[in-house]
Amino acid sequence: MCSLINLFSLVLTYHYGYLERYSIETGNRVILKITSSTKDRIPIGMVLEAIQDSASNHNQEIKNLGLGRTLIIENLMENCKFNLSHFLIAPISHIMSDVGMTYDFSTYITEIVDTKSKTPFSENTVLFVLGLLCKSGVKVYESKGKNIYDFQEIYDLSVI
Repeated sequence: MCSLINLFSLVLTYHYGYLERYSIETGNRVILKITSSTKDRIPIGMVLEAIQDSASNHNQEIKNLGLGRTLIIENLMENCKFNLSHFLIAPISHIMSDVGMTYDFSTYITEIVDTKSKTPFSENTVLFVLGLLCKSGVKVYESKGKNIYDFQEIYDLSVI
């Protein structure tokens, strides 16, 4: 499964290293906003770390706002392809990076098989989050074989 996602921005505000605000915007519209009062949305943001990785590689602007606050704006400048595995491993990679460990997809899969543990995010969770993006107006497509389909045409978004 690959998804192609159109242009949008991630805006992150940190206060002394702690995330204060995380938002995804397209055009002038906020699609997703996570703050201290909406912490229940953090898993959605974690699933989207794969997109955040690409956006930070495309265009990243860091501004020191003073008083220990930092604003980071990351822009996805062109359509991108993402494999399902990238959505599943990106949050793990970020967590491991934060604690100073190296972690890659093969290690992740080996560990899951060896310990018979569940993944923190399932394929259905990723599809649900991509569906939320679609319902917010972000264009998401899936490629199957040589064909590309609009995400909304192959998944029932009415349950989201």
